[in-house]
Formats: sequence, structure tokens, C-alpha cells
Amino acid sequence: MAVDKLLRKAIEMHESLEYEEAGKLYRKILSAKPRHLDANYLLGTLYAEVDDFEKAKQYLTRAAQIDPRSPMVQVNLGNVYRRLGNPDLAIKCFTRARQLMPTLSEAHLGLGSSQMELDEDFDKVMDSFNRALALTPDVPEIYHAIGMLLDRYGNVDDALKMFETARDLNPNLPKINSVLGCICLREGRIEKAAEYFREACRISADDFKAAYFLAIAEGRPPGNDLKQKYSQLEFNGYAVQFEKSLVDKLGYTTPFRLFETLIRICGRDISFDSVADLGCGTGLSGEALRSISVRLTGIDISEKMLEVARGKNCYDRLCCGDIVTILDAQQERFDLFVASDVLIYIGEINDLMTTVVAHAAPDALFLFSTEIFDGEGVRLQQNGRYAHNAVYVNEVMKAFGCTVISEEAVDLRLELGAWVKGNLFAVRLPGGH
Repeated sequence: MAVDKLLRKAIEMHESLEYEEAGKLYRKILSAKPRHLDANYLLGTLYAEVDDFEKAKQYLTRAAQIDPRSPMVQVNLGNVYRRLGNPDLAIKCFTRARQLMPTLSEAHLGLGSSQMELDEDFDKVMDSFNRALALTPDVPEIYHAIGMLLDRYGNVDDALKMFETARDLNPNLPKINSVLGCICLREGRIEKAAEYFREACRISADDFKAAYFLAIAEGRPPGNDLKQKYSQLEFNGYAVQFEKSLVDKLGYTTPFRLFETLIRICGRDISFDSVADLGCGTGLSGEALRSISVRLTGIDISEKMLEVARGKNCYDRLCCGDIVTILDAQQERFDLFVASDVLIYIGEINDLMTTVVAHAAPDALFLFSTEIFDGEGVRLQQNGRYAHNAVYVNEVMKAFGCTVISEEAVDLRLELGAWVKGNLFAVRLPGGH
């Protein structure tokens, strides 16, 4: 079949979302003509659509080399860099696209979104968005982006208007109802928040974030299955930007503070035979724990987070799934457990403690963080995280035969311009049975 016919067939399948067959045809074209512009560009675009951003970058970069004057290649490559957590490189692509075609709205929108990710000046970001809006005033994604910017700077009412406009233009815009619901929930507009979450669930039965926060808005505790699905969804989507956002922007140091607590208790020459990093995420704790671990195991519910952790080569083993389920399947006993920002997604901790104690070597240690709650027991907050009263934590530890050997009040991270208050605990476990 001639290349032109192959390309037309590939595009037809691509547009019909038959990604696998379309990809085969694009690659067939490239095997004969490696520098075929459209095949490289479209295959890169296809990989971006299925969230394989490394492969998308490979083909879009090649397309940009073949035709450095294509503004749409630059825009798509810029969007891929954004998804890979490289806003600096994205800005270069969008700036180049804007130079090549000043009337290309996507270039202005992408530039503004990348500038916002880098916390650039409000007026500079808004200028990019306004240019996009002037060119295409009926694109809902632009209003959504402006809403995100306004909300970041505390202009909640105007942000809500922008989100509402985006929803009016496209009622099925992904996540728009959840965004509106979360802002209303945060602002105490509980009934309105519930309306948005119900609409999100009506549009998509698989919108686990909306279902999770609807339970909160309606005063219902989310079930364990929903909690796990929500956490998996959130962290899979957050994996690439996780460290840059949380550490660089929000002052998150909990893994390092827990490691400092461990060194203070045990001394710098301590070594543990078997260490379990619970909720290891992208491996922030693992990088520190590697130096004191003979065998280091990481467990997390997010496969995307584990992909990042795997690249750091600091774990002997990585396991994807629910912490309790994974631990219960192990024969190994651990002499150190670490859980940085894990209990805030679990709530009641009896099940976790049952499993940790059962898989603990004699005199093992458990170090973990919590967010502070001044009331009784545990509270599910409107931000979707759990906060734990320190008295409750101490009572649970005592009930399981554990000894709290260190308890420290700390600032965990910035949120909406204020520090989230928390506690760091170090506990001596009684050992398994």
C-alpha cells in the first residue's frame, strides 16, 4: 500500500480511537520513511493521547527536527513537556510556536499554563491567557485555566464565574464539576458542592474523586474501596509533578524530618536488616533510608508514583497495591516501618496497626506523620485528608502494646498560604506473633 494511503488509513483509525491499529500503521510508514513528518507528528500525538509521554516526546522531537517551523508540532511537544513535569522546556516550545504563528490560541494558552506552573508573575500569566481568549473566546479550557489562576490568588468568586463559563461552554469538560465542587466545599458552600459532585458522578460513574468528595459533602465516610480508588487516581495523576510541587513549592520536608528523628533516636551508625517504606510514593524517603537499610521495600497504591521511584534505584523491591494487603502477603518481618503522609489518607488506623505489628521483628520501630486535630479521635477534613488527635494516636499505640518514644509537632507543608500543622511519631513495636 502506498504511503499516502497508509497515512489516510492510520488517521482514520486514529480519529476512531483505534490507537493500537493506528500506531501500527504509523510505525509501518516510519520503517520505510523514518523522516516522514506527518507520521512522526501523529504517532507522537497518539502516544500523548494514551499518556505515554516519553514515547510522545521521542516522535514529536523528531517531528520538530524535521520541520522546525511547524507551530502545531511545537504546541504538542510543549504539552508533552508539561505532562512530563518540565515547564521550562514547555515554555520554550510555546514561545517558539507563538513566534511562528502569533494567532495560534493554543500557543498562548500553553504558555500561560506553563508560566503558572512556574509561579511566574500574575500579570504575565494573565496576559498569556487573555491573548488566547481574545483569539478564541469560546474555548472552555481557557476559562478553566483563568479560573485556576484566580483561585490561586484568592479571587474565589471570579474564579467560580470562570469555571461556570467553562462548564456552560462544555458541560462534559473533564473534571470541571469536581473543581467547582472542591472550591465550594473548601469555602463552606456544602450544598452547592454536593450538587456539583452529583453532576460529576452522573456524567461519569468512574469519577472517583467526585464520588469521594460527595461522600464528604453529604457527611458520609467513604468506603475503603472508594478511598483506595481516589488515592490511586490522585497520585497517578500527580506523580510526575509530585516532588517539584510538594518539595520545591510547598516546603514539604516530612520524609527528611522523619529520617532526622530516626537518627536522633538511634544514632548515625544504625543499620536495619529489613525496612518497609509504606506509601513510598516517588521515593523521597527511600533515598534517605537506603543508606541504613540492608533490604528496602517500597509499597504504594500508585503505579505511576512507583515508576518514578523505580528510576531512583534505591529500593530492593517495589510493590503496588494497598499497604495492608501487600504486607499481609509477606512472609518477611521488618525491623523498621516508615509512613510519611500515609495515615492522612487512611483515617482509622487499627487495621494498619494490626498488620504492622504482625509483620514486625522484635523491637521494631514505626515512624509516621499525622495532621493535627484538636477534637476527639479522627476527622475527615473537607480537603479529603484525615487529621488525627494525638491522644487518639497514643491510645491506639498503647492498645497494640507499642511505646511512643518520640512525638514532635511540626509544620508539614504550605496550603493556601498557611502551614499545615502535624505531628511526627516514633513508636517501638512489640514484634510479631
